[in-house]
Amino acid sequence: MNVLNVENVSKNFTVSGKNLEVINSLSFDIEKGESVAVLGDNGAGKTTLLRMICGLISQDSGSIKLFGKEPLNNPLLLADVGVSLEGNRSLYWRLNPIENIEYFGILKGIKPKDAKKKGEMLLDQFGLLDKKYCQIKTLSKGMQQKISLIIAFLGEPKLMILDEPSVGLDIDSIVVLKELIATRMNDGASLVLTTHQLDVAESIVDNIALLRRGSILKKASVLDFSKEHSKEHYVIKLKESITEITAREVEKQFNASVKDNVVKCIGDDREIPDLISFLKEFGFVSAYKEEVTLSNAYKNIKSPSHL
Repeated sequence: MNVLNVENVSKNFTVSGKNLEVINSLSFDIEKGESVAVLGDNGAGKTTLLRMICGLISQDSGSIKLFGKEPLNNPLLLADVGVSLEGNRSLYWRLNPIENIEYFGILKGIKPKDAKKKGEMLLDQFGLLDKKYCQIKTLSKGMQQKISLIIAFLGEPKLMILDEPSVGLDIDSIVVLKELIATRMNDGASLVLTTHQLDVAESIVDNIALLRRGSILKKASVLDFSKEHSKEHYVIKLKESITEITAREVEKQFNASVKDNVVKCIGDDREIPDLISFLKEFGFVSAYKEEVTLSNAYKNIKSPSHL
């Protein structure tokens, strides 16, 4: 049984009297132990999708099931889900971290004393133990983001739903976040997250789902997606832009692409010295190898023609 099943889901909003389609016949599944980053531009529908999965808003059509049941009709399902949506907006600003932790712990069926104990441990990991009795509204946005994440990791969530979890976090806190996720994943939990920080996604998840205009265009492993849409190549930067005639010759001889003063070459490493020599009249600045990464792959699929 899938932990999450989203089947043919659509969602529209009315904005200034006009119908806006945000999610369009979207379908995908998450298996037990699977980790997926939902990637897409601003406005692609990522947060709307997560809010529907959590039962905070209803879909117009289609079905969403958590652990085989619909969250809208079975709110107790969320006791097994660790959620961080929109960071600090989910917190009660007049309460302190411990009060927020105890309150949300009760909603998950956790005794206040147990929630406080786990919360203090997580506050210590994030370096916030000395802020446990400060009102949320007095804390920085980064600190508030940490509190939201701490609440998400209360109990032993079987599914984690994290919307932009690394936003506002310092380097040490990102390391803590990765460790917490890894611990839950090692225990068989599943993960759905959204992020624009692709290096973070690459270090956390196994799979990506590419969301565009409200639909999943592609779901694949990070490795397969990166290899398909990104190749190792050398980038050569020059002082001057290359002439049109020379650019055509470079593209013909060296399996390279040219744009202004930048040449990208996909080919044998042994060709690079010859290429640099060929371009010496334009003034050599630097050359480096660009590796196969999720970030590079994502850049290469910005045009629909690449899909």
